[in-house]
Amino acid sequence: MTIDAMATTLPSRGRAGRRRRWGVALVLVLATGGVLAGYGFRRYKQHQAAKYVPPVFTEPGPGPRAPTAEWLGGKVGFSRHGAVESTTASWSLACSDRGSRALMKEIRDKKREEVARAEARGEPDTVTGASILARHTARDDNPQIRWSCGGVTSEKLRDRERPTSSGRLLFVFDDDRAPLRHASYQRNHDDWREALRDYADSRGAMSLKFGSATESGTLPIVELSDDVPLTKYARREAMWRFSDVVARVSIVNLGGHGYSVSEIVEVPWPVRADAPAR
Repeated sequence: MTIDAMATTLPSRGRAGRRRRWGVALVLVLATGGVLAGYGFRRYKQHQAAKYVPPVFTEPGPGPRAPTAEWLGGKVGFSRHGAVESTTASWSLACSDRGSRALMKEIRDKKREEVARAEARGEPDTVTGASILARHTARDDNPQIRWSCGGVTSEKLRDRERPTSSGRLLFVFDDDRAPLRHASYQRNHDDWREALRDYADSRGAMSLKFGSATESGTLPIVELSDDVPLTKYARREAMWRFSDVVARVSIVNLGGHGYSVSEIVEVPWPVRADAPAR
């Protein structure tokens, strides 16, 4: 190779090397940027998940108001948590708050006890999930109260007589200042005839308070009887819908696990809970 050819080739190779180095550097910058962006997005999502966003409640829409809002010893839209708690206590029911905030406190209290026992043994590192003690989530700030009474037999409910059953009584409040939004009693039956009698009884009791119901369910909708049970996993529901209150009675075939009957009176979400009182 001549001297002139070498002079031409060497700068060309130098430029190619610089381009490769710049290319490698650019790839590293983009990769680092992608990692940082991914980390930032993940942190943003974690922050959003830990942030409680309060609901935006609305006024009731057009249409008739419910003739009453009393059910299960409470008055939807009126009763406060203290009054409902007093009622369930007078009925000798074992109830507790099963809302998100209460459950998170319960989980942390149990974890603190577990950590304390491990520290006493000199084995604090053996505790799994201890990070929950320092981690804050949206559930911690959710103010909803779910006043739940389990294993309630029907004869303990003094608002009206019901066929014999046992289940869960539930009252829901948006927070500790809000009136009652939801009242329900859900129970199971092993026998179809008992479940149907319970459903018909609750449907009749609600009809006396709210008028004619709209019935819906799994097709085809046939007349239920002792000899014509719901098919597997089928559901039947009677509903009374007003602008401020919705009432429902339902019966469900649990597919080999008996039948579920539920009665509910509530202010529909997201209508403000005090709508019946306004």
